[in-house]
Amino acid sequence: MALSDWLIIGAFTIFAKKEIEKEEEKREQVRWKYAQDNSDLFELKSNWSRLDVESARKEDVNEKRQATPCKFMDGITYEDFEKIAQKAGDCIKRIKNVSIHGAVIYCTVESQTGYSDWNFFVDFNDWGHITGTYWICSENFDSNIPQCFGNKVSGNIQQILWDRRICLPKYHEYVNDNKDLGTPSGLSYFEKGCKKNWRGNAFIHEQKIASKFDSQALLGEHIYLVISMLKSNGFNNIKSIPIKDVGQKSKKYIFEVEQVVINGISFFEIGDLFAESSTVIITYHAKQEITVPYSLNYFKKKNYITVGKQLQDMGFSNIYKREINDLVTGLVKKDGSVNQVLVKINRKEMPMHKNQVYDFDTEIVITYHAFSKSR
Repeated sequence: MALSDWLIIGAFTIFAKKEIEKEEEKREQVRWKYAQDNSDLFELKSNWSRLDVESARKEDVNEKRQATPCKFMDGITYEDFEKIAQKAGDCIKRIKNVSIHGAVIYCTVESQTGYSDWNFFVDFNDWGHITGTYWICSENFDSNIPQCFGNKVSGNIQQILWDRRICLPKYHEYVNDNKDLGTPSGLSYFEKGCKKNWRGNAFIHEQKIASKFDSQALLGEHIYLVISMLKSNGFNNIKSIPIKDVGQKSKKYIFEVEQVVINGISFFEIGDLFAESSTVIITYHAKQEITVPYSLNYFKKKNYITVGKQLQDMGFSNIYKREINDLVTGLVKKDGSVNQVLVKINRKEMPMHKNQVYDFDTEIVITYHAFSKSR
C-alpha cells in the first residue's frame, strides 16, 4: 500500500475519532440537560406539593375557626355588634343593606351604575371572640368598600374595648403561629428537649414556667386555640383525649375543650409555676360515633321510611332517600322497599357494613324501589 494511502487512512481515522468525541460530548450535554430538567421538574413538583399541603392545612384551620361559636361574653355584646355594624353601613352611601348572623356581617352594595347590586361579608369571629380582627369575602375584589367597612367596624370594636378597659389578645395569631394544627398529629405535641439534666451526681432543676392563663379561661375554647396558647406559654408535652359525645342534641360543639390538666392539677391561676416538662392533658368534645349492629341484608326489603326512622333513632342526622324507578308490577319487589343503604365517605358512596363505626353526621343514602314515573 502506498504512503499516500496510509496518510489518507490516518487522516480519516483522526477525523472519525474527533467526530465520535463530538457526538459523545453532545450526548453528554443532552444527558446533563435531561437530568437538570428532571431535577427542576422534581423540585417544582415538590414545591407544588408543599404548597398544596400548606393550602389544605390553612383551609382546614380556617374552617375550624368559622365553626367555633361566638359567645359575645368577653367585652362586646351582640347588641353592641349590631349597632356597630349598622352605624358603619350608614356611613357608606352605596351600602343598601346590612344584616348580621352570628359574628358575620352581610352587606349589599349598589353598583356605580346603579343598575345592579353586589354582595360581600365580613367575618369577625376570631376563634369565638370579637377582637376587631376580620376576614373578607367579596363578589367585587376591585372595590375598596369591604375593606373600608371592615376597618370602620374594627375601629369601633377596639374603641369600645378600650373604653371598657378590656384587653383581648389576637387569638388568631396564636393559631397562625402553630404550624402543627390542621395535620394528623396536630392535636398532640411533644418537643424533644424537655430533659432532666444531670451533672455528675448533682441534679440540675429544670426551668419553671409561669402560666399566662388560668384554667377557667381555657375551658369552652376550641382545642386548636388552647394548644396554641399553651405552646406559646412554653409547654412542650401536650396530649389530647377526645370525648365522643357531640350528637344531634348536644349543647357542646365539636373540638370544645372540657378540661385542661397540668401535672394532675385541673385548677390553676395566672402565675402558677410548673416544670418545663409538665404533662398537659386536654380533654375535648368530638363527634359521636355510632356502631351499626346490622348487616345490609337486615335493611333490604323493608320500607325505606321504617329504615330511615330506625337509623335516626340510632343517632344518625344526615339521612337522604333516592328512588330507583325499576318496578313494573311490584310483585317481586314491593314499592318503597329498600335496595341499599349507602354511606358517603370522602365523596364516595359505599354500602353500610355491620359493626362498622360511623360519625353521627355521616351522610346516609337509602335507595329504594319505586314504579317508573312514566307508568
